[in-house]
This record gives sequence, structure tokens and C-alpha cells, in this order.
Amino acid sequence: MPEGVLLTGSDLRTMVDNLCADGFSGYVKFDLVPGKQAYVFVANGDQVRAFELNEARGDMRIQKPEKLINMAGAAGNRVAASSFILSAKLARTLGSSFAYKSLYRDYHIRKKELKKVLDNLEHDSHSGFVQFDMPEGRAVVVLERGEPVHDQFISQYGEILCGRDVISSLFSHVHANGATVHVYAEKSNELEARNRRADEDLDKMINLTVKSVSGMFAGGKDILKLDLELARSWGINGKNTVFELAIEDMEGKLLGVRKAQGVAKKNLALEMHKNVLTELGLSDTQEVTVYPKAEV
Repeated sequence: MPEGVLLTGSDLRTMVDNLCADGFSGYVKFDLVPGKQAYVFVANGDQVRAFELNEARGDMRIQKPEKLINMAGAAGNRVAASSFILSAKLARTLGSSFAYKSLYRDYHIRKKELKKVLDNLEHDSHSGFVQFDMPEGRAVVVLERGEPVHDQFISQYGEILCGRDVISSLFSHVHANGATVHVYAEKSNELEARNRRADEDLDKMINLTVKSVSGMFAGGKDILKLDLELARSWGINGKNTVFELAIEDMEGKLLGVRKAQGVAKKNLALEMHKNVLTELGLSDTQEVTVYPKAEV
């Protein structure tokens, strides 16, 4: 589709669902609020990773795709959305970019020095991408376990080169003339571990409905109550164990971190004293996202 199409939250959700049903590979980008954008990476119809990018700070935050779509449509406004086709391998590799770190930044490769840089990345089995800035323009090569990612049918996706011939030509040119490079990558074993931890953290995020309590049912005024089985699923054992619970609204804004406790038969309710409800700016029956703030 054309870039920057204005869509409602409902239309955006339909678009992503249709792309996945059609076996799409690539990513969908859409605006959240000024300065924040969302990316949903899809490989062969499977949503492999989604995150929000804060352009001002340059940091990324992993989110569930459906939450990002809810955030985009929360104000009832239309948001600018675009979809970009990639191979499934490129989509998976770039979908892990939240975990990459800067290895080379504005580094000038001298003539005949490129092989040394590439050999270092291959030796340590890095996955990530290398950006080449040259007088002729910019080019990007994606690496998986130290090897350039090739596509059998397409030579490049915009600035991303993936054809064997065009990558070989680029490397020969840089070998002979030099270039300024930026490398963002991570060792593959650490990348796998960070992806696994990200999935575990996402699994801990759950939506609950706020329920205010007061009087004899309030218990400790500062301690929130949620279902004991949910707390146990987070590895928090014991009826009287108190832990830190992060509370976000459905747009992803962190409202606060409060002490909480697992109690039997609370189901999908998050009980809190009415004073805490007011302090957090919540209303009774409002839906929120919660997760344990730190490992216990």
C-alpha cells in the first residue's frame, strides 16, 4: 500500500490481520503520538516482534502488537500507517533490532580494511546490520550469524541490499575506496537470550479490570490485590508475599508502581483502595495492563 495512509484504529487492525492472513513478510509502521512510532515485524504471516520507538531518545520498548494498535487508535484519530515488504529472514533479523548495540559508529574504514571488520563480525557470530555511508549514497547489509543475508529473488529493498551480486559489488567498492560505517549488532547467543527474555516479559503482561474497595474489605490500604494464581504464574509464591506491580493504562502510559499481593479468587480484577484509585488517576471498572516490576 502507499506510505503514510491515514487509518482508524479499527482499519489498522484489519490491515494487519489481512496481511498476516495473506502470508505477508515485512513490517508495518504507524504513528502513536508525535515523536513515537510503532513497528510490527511479520514473517510468513506470523507476527514475530513489535516495539515502539521513541525518536527523541532513540530507545525501543517491546510491546504486544495488539497493544500498539490499541494505543494508535485510542484517541479516535486516524494515524499514518505504511507496510514494507521484506523476505522472511530479513523480517526476523530486523525484528530483533531492539537488542542490537552499537559496535561501530561513524567509523571510517580505510582502503582494504573492510575484510578485517567483516571477519570480526563473522568470528563472533554477530547478527545485525552494517550501514555504509558513501559519496554515492547509503547502503545497508543485514547479517545473520556473521553472514550477509541473501535473497534468492530480489536484489535489494530500498537501501537494504540482499542480492549476492550487489553485495559483492558493494564490498569490492568499499575495499577499494573506503567508507564510513555504522554497525548495530549483537552476538547470536546473547541475541537469542534477549529475545527469550523479551517473550517471557511480554507473557507476564496482562489486562485486569480495576475494582475499588473501602471499609472492612480494603485490608491494607497501600497494597493492591490480584488473583493468587496469576501471581504464581509470575513465579511469586506464597499468599502473603508482597511484590512490586507496575500499572499502565491501555495507551501504554506508566501510572505507577505499587505493592501488590496475590489473593484467591480475584479472577481478572485488580482491587485497590479508593484512595489509591484516585492517586493513580483511575476510575472504577477501568481496564489496565499490569506486570511484576522486577523478578522475585
